[in-house]
Amino acid sequence: MRLEAFVEEKLDRAVAGSLTPGNEVIFLAHSKRGDAPMFEFRWHRDARELRVGKREQIRHYDAEPLDLIDVVWGLHMHLKDVRSGDDELIQKAQNKEIDRAIAVYEQQASDGRETVS
Repeated sequence: MRLEAFVEEKLDRAVAGSLTPGNEVIFLAHSKRGDAPMFEFRWHRDARELRVGKREQIRHYDAEPLDLIDVVWGLHMHLKDVRSGDDELIQKAQNKEIDRAIAVYEQQASDGRETVS
């Protein structure tokens, strides 16, 4: 319930436009989408009450289709696993999650909406 409340507060801040650019909101160059810029929301939550010394990294991906003013598509959210300490492995896993968000966008864009060329 605490994680749900944490995420809800962050999403409320996103709707209000009060997330910190460059810290909580990062442009996803990996997506290479021209018709819908994609962003990563980066959040950290102290979860020591759940696991000793544990700090969760939560990632949420969204797209903002250029042809739909004031619309944000929430695509995918996950807990980033950094326990291995292996930067290459962590980056590879992160890119898989980003690819999942891209696939969700592409599916949604093809269901009843044409994308901008």
